[in-house]
Amino acid sequence: MLDAHPEWWRHFVALALSYGDTAALAGADLLIAETESRLIAVLLRFAGARSEASDAGGMVSIPVTQQDLAGAANLSRNWTGTILRRLAKRGLVETKYNGITLVDQGALQAILEKVGA
Repeated sequence: MLDAHPEWWRHFVALALSYGDTAALAGADLLIAETESRLIAVLLRFAGARSEASDAGGMVSIPVTQQDLAGAANLSRNWTGTILRRLAKRGLVETKYNGITLVDQGALQAILEKVGA
Protein backbone atom coordinates (compact mmCIF):
# COMPACT_ATOMS: atom_id res chain seq x y z
CA MET A 1 0.00 0.00 0.00
CA LEU A 2 2.81 2.38 0.84
CA ASP A 3 4.43 1.74 -2.54
CA ALA A 4 1.27 3.00 -4.20
CA HIS A 5 0.65 5.82 -1.67
CA PRO A 6 3.88 6.77 0.13
CA GLU A 7 2.16 9.76 1.77
CA TRP A 8 0.12 7.33 3.91
CA TRP A 9 3.10 6.51 6.13
CA ARG A 10 2.11 9.26 8.57
CA HIS A 11 -1.27 7.62 9.12
CA PHE A 12 0.31 4.22 9.80
CA VAL A 13 2.72 5.74 12.32
CA ALA A 14 -0.09 7.66 14.06
CA LEU A 15 -2.12 4.47 14.34
CA ALA A 16 0.85 2.51 15.71
CA LEU A 17 1.54 5.22 18.30
CA SER A 18 -2.11 5.27 19.31
CA TYR A 19 -2.14 1.50 19.83
CA GLY A 20 1.09 1.75 21.82
CA ASP A 21 -0.39 4.42 24.08
CA THR A 22 -3.51 2.32 24.64
CA ALA A 23 -1.44 -0.74 25.50
CA ALA A 24 0.71 1.21 27.95
CA LEU A 25 -2.36 2.72 29.58
CA ALA A 26 -4.01 -0.69 29.89
CA GLY A 27 -0.92 -2.01 31.62
CA ALA A 28 -0.80 0.99 33.94
CA ASP A 29 -4.49 0.50 34.81
CA LEU A 30 -3.79 -3.07 35.90
CA LEU A 31 -1.14 -1.83 38.33
CA ILE A 32 -3.73 0.10 40.36
CA ALA A 33 -3.98 -1.89 43.58
CA GLU A 34 -7.34 -0.59 44.82
CA THR A 35 -10.03 -2.57 43.00
CA GLU A 36 -12.70 0.15 42.67
CA SER A 37 -10.17 2.60 41.25
CA ARG A 38 -8.84 -0.05 38.84
CA LEU A 39 -12.36 -0.73 37.57
CA ILE A 40 -13.03 3.00 37.19
CA ALA A 41 -9.79 3.39 35.22
CA VAL A 42 -10.82 0.61 32.86
CA LEU A 43 -14.31 2.10 32.41
CA LEU A 44 -12.84 5.51 31.61
CA ARG A 45 -10.35 3.96 29.18
CA PHE A 46 -13.15 2.10 27.41
CA ALA A 47 -15.04 5.40 27.16
CA GLY A 48 -12.00 7.16 25.69
CA ALA A 49 -11.85 9.45 28.72
CA ARG A 50 -8.60 8.26 30.28
CA SER A 51 -6.17 10.33 28.24
CA GLU A 52 -5.15 13.88 29.03
CA ALA A 53 -6.82 15.01 25.80
CA SER A 54 -10.27 13.85 26.92
CA ASP A 55 -12.82 16.40 28.04
CA ALA A 56 -14.74 14.24 30.57
CA GLY A 57 -18.01 15.39 29.07
CA GLY A 58 -21.52 14.07 29.50
CA MET A 59 -22.89 10.59 29.65
CA VAL A 60 -21.16 7.86 27.65
CA SER A 61 -22.52 4.38 26.99
CA ILE A 62 -20.03 1.53 26.82
CA PRO A 63 -21.23 -1.65 25.09
CA VAL A 64 -19.41 -4.09 27.39
CA THR A 65 -20.57 -7.07 29.41
CA GLN A 66 -19.74 -7.30 33.09
CA GLN A 67 -17.78 -10.47 32.27
CA ASP A 68 -15.60 -8.66 29.72
CA LEU A 69 -15.19 -5.67 32.01
CA ALA A 70 -14.15 -7.97 34.85
CA GLY A 71 -11.55 -9.61 32.62
CA ALA A 72 -10.14 -6.26 31.52
CA ALA A 73 -9.83 -5.14 35.14
CA ASN A 74 -8.50 -8.52 36.36
CA LEU A 75 -11.45 -8.93 38.74
CA SER A 76 -14.08 -11.59 39.22
CA ARG A 77 -17.50 -11.00 37.68
CA ASN A 78 -19.07 -11.02 41.15
CA TRP A 79 -16.68 -8.40 42.52
CA THR A 80 -17.14 -6.29 39.39
CA GLY A 81 -20.91 -6.41 39.87
CA THR A 82 -20.54 -5.37 43.51
CA ILE A 83 -18.40 -2.38 42.58
CA LEU A 84 -20.74 -1.36 39.75
CA ARG A 85 -23.73 -1.48 42.11
CA ARG A 86 -21.83 0.72 44.57
CA LEU A 87 -21.00 3.21 41.81
CA ALA A 88 -24.60 3.14 40.57
CA LYS A 89 -25.90 3.83 44.09
CA ARG A 90 -23.68 6.96 44.10
CA GLY A 91 -25.13 8.02 40.73
CA LEU A 92 -21.85 7.66 38.84
CA VAL A 93 -22.82 4.82 36.47
CA GLU A 94 -25.91 3.03 35.22
CA THR A 95 -25.83 -0.66 34.41
CA LYS A 96 -28.03 -1.86 31.60
CA TYR A 97 -28.58 -5.07 29.71
CA ASN A 98 -26.55 -3.84 26.74
CA GLY A 99 -23.70 -2.21 28.66
CA ILE A 100 -22.73 0.42 31.18
CA THR A 101 -23.35 4.16 31.04
CA LEU A 102 -20.93 6.55 32.68
CA VAL A 103 -23.17 9.23 34.17
CA ASP A 104 -20.52 11.47 35.79
CA GLN A 105 -17.11 11.09 34.17
CA GLY A 106 -15.70 14.04 36.10
CA ALA A 107 -16.51 12.43 39.46
CA LEU A 108 -15.03 9.13 38.29
CA GLN A 109 -11.82 10.88 37.22
CA ALA A 110 -11.70 12.69 40.57
CA ILE A 111 -11.74 9.31 42.33
CA LEU A 112 -8.73 8.24 40.27
CA GLU A 113 -6.88 11.47 41.03
CA LYS A 114 -7.28 10.80 44.77
CA VAL A 115 -5.35 7.55 44.44
CA GLY A 116 -2.86 9.04 42.00
CA ALA A 117 -3.87 6.88 39.03
